[in-house]
Amino acid sequence: MKRKYQSINSWQPVGKVLKETLRELQLEKGIDQGKIWLVWEEAVGKTVAQVAQPDSIKFKTLFVKVTDSIWLHQLSCYHDLIVNKINDQVGAEVINKIHFKLGEVR
Repeated sequence: MKRKYQSINSWQPVGKVLKETLRELQLEKGIDQGKIWLVWEEAVGKTVAQVAQPDSIKFKTLFVKVTDSIWLHQLSCYHDLIVNKINDQVGAEVINKIHFKLGEVR
């Protein structure tokens, strides 16, 4: 049995193949959304990250747990700015709304 080998010219970088595969499997959105946890502190700053943490995402709404009502109100005032910073950090529009809620921050 003769094996068929592809020529080196038809090879593609692994990153490109992986990206195409993720797109075909419709997994890109989930991966981009997962990046929120990685960029959170950079997007909101260390002080805010100590009192507020992402909890979950549903339908482009990010749910964020906040330690107390004062911080919850303060962060609500900066809603649009935080949404824009997160999307900029991730490099895609992964959220369009944030819902802040009281909860335990890890």
